Amino acid sequence: MKKLFFLIICIAISTYSFGQNLERKGELGARIAATEDNNGILIQDISPNSTASILTIEDGDILLSVDGETTNDVQALEAKTSTWRAGQAIEVKVRRGETEILLKGLVQGKPLEESKFGIVKYGAVEYDQGKLRSILHLPKGVENPPVIFFLQGFSCSSIDFYYSDTEPIKRLVNGWMENGFAVFRVEKPGIGDCQGLPNCEDIGFHYEVAAFKKALKDLKKIPEIDPENIFLFGHSLGGVTAPLIAAEVPVRGIINYGSVATTWYEYLLKVLRKQEVISGTDYVTVEENVRTRGPLLYDYLVKKMPPKELEKNPTYKALMPTGLPQRDGDRMIGRHYSFMQEINETNITTAFQKANCYVLALHGECDLNAVDEEWAKTTAELVNSMYPGKGLWKILSRTEHGFAIVPSMKAYVSLRDSGRFDDAYMRQNFNPSIITETVGWMKSILKS
Repeated sequence: MKKLFFLIICIAISTYSFGQNLERKGELGARIAATEDNNGILIQDISPNSTASILTIEDGDILLSVDGETTNDVQALEAKTSTWRAGQAIEVKVRRGETEILLKGLVQGKPLEESKFGIVKYGAVEYDQGKLRSILHLPKGVENPPVIFFLQGFSCSSIDFYYSDTEPIKRLVNGWMENGFAVFRVEKPGIGDCQGLPNCEDIGFHYEVAAFKKALKDLKKIPEIDPENIFLFGHSLGGVTAPLIAAEVPVRGIINYGSVATTWYEYLLKVLRKQEVISGTDYVTVEENVRTRGPLLYDYLVKKMPPKELEKNPTYKALMPTGLPQRDGDRMIGRHYSFMQEINETNITTAFQKANCYVLALHGECDLNAVDEEWAKTTAELVNSMYPGKGLWKILSRTEHGFAIVPSMKAYVSLRDSGRFDDAYMRQNFNPSIITETVGWMKSILKS
């Protein structure tokens, strides 16, 4: 059997504040690598004005300890630095040549995003006794602009792109700003600068949705934007989150890209079947795989069995390490096992019914995650069945899930298999038509 390359679509009275009420996370600001003798960590490529630079660490130094704790494991050091906050006192010991040196200073915060198209403001959203990091981009020369709330997908990854203007999402943000739209983003609980909240990998979907709903309520109170013209852009799983929060907090419109219009159980079965066919697996084997994994997915998602119960079935226990759904303790595919169970119980149709707003559903022709263009079509049709004329769907030719242009689906699979489809490829091949399509649609329905 060919290796599965399973990909998934990879919120009280509120106050909103800009400024320093949420401390910036810190970082070392250098490339680190293990030493040959496993005695310390090699420091290279130190960034200007970084923590390493302020501490006067030099390129080639061997980091021996941090705050008295020996360092010889790269992953352990990365975990430690991920907890740093700007202004925190720190003491390190390095070996420079034959000499050991003790260095003291303060942790420097990560840089902040900037944009030539306007002002970038870092703020905080209070949620569940903690704080979520938010980032608001305001376009130059536009008073009270319409605003797009970008809702990210499944994974627990940061949407703070301070390190690069060429990341696809950052290019999307800049494109919207250039066209007069403000853009609002919020980290998931436990990600980036967030404070006092549980680890993203250990929360449920309902908890995550509630966080974004709280953020949307706060967004409406920001004086610099037009609260009557708020659009939600749901990327991937964000396309499920969007109607759920719009059902309770009204918005002007929703844009989905690479999302679904079914239960999560149906989605995973379709992904399993179509991805294997696209990858070249013969139809007999595909059918066998679907029939083998289908019962496991049903018991997991529909019957809501936890991993420990699933593993009592020898067949399920043998299947889980090999792909769908892959278990790691109480996590399935990098999220708490309840996360996908809660997605599965979500009714997207009733959410769109309650939201009662304009909807644009976009599908990338070469999207391996949202493998079926019918999902975009169905989204528009269900909206139009309830609110005639409010639903629209379009296909973006030769575009994959992360907004990059690829030659064809077959070529895309080949690029992935060979390792040539990487971050560099995505940055260099961003499809600007997603900006053109979304801006044109939003401007056509702006509330005056």
